[in-house]
Amino acid sequence: MENYKFIYVYDALCGWCYGFSPVVMALHEKYNQQFDFEVISGGMVTGSRVGPIGVVAPYIKKAYRTVEETTGIKFGEGFLRNIDEGEMIMNSEKPAVALAVFRTYYPDKAVMFAHELQNAINFDGADPNTNEMYRYIAVNHVLIPMMYNIS
Repeated sequence: MENYKFIYVYDALCGWCYGFSPVVMALHEKYNQQFDFEVISGGMVTGSRVGPIGVVAPYIKKAYRTVEETTGIKFGEGFLRNIDEGEMIMNSEKPAVALAVFRTYYPDKAVMFAHELQNAINFDGADPNTNEMYRYIAVNHVLIPMMYNIS
């Protein structure tokens, strides 16, 4: 009998998705034998919505607090600094492509990869437009632990 499928549709730039990420991780950890997990990246910031974070900074400065109060997640100083500086370009395409490529090779690690992308962007303040962030996450947070059987 095939497993039921849990489909997680998220966007790496979405604050609410970041707030919900620990729940998805807990579900995956507890139920990964009973359910197949699939992560699909949405396109929240694409096309004419792509631009500097400073454009949406007034909204984010209010909204991130609501996400923190509601979910218990914390946005990091790196992310808050990006909001204040206002220069980082918000574009969902590169994180979506990175997830799709990673998922092709390691579908069972896609939930972890998505989680680490969200942490890098929303806590550490990593720029989602740089290739190095994706390499670092894939190697250090997913592949090395997998090689050494570290959870």
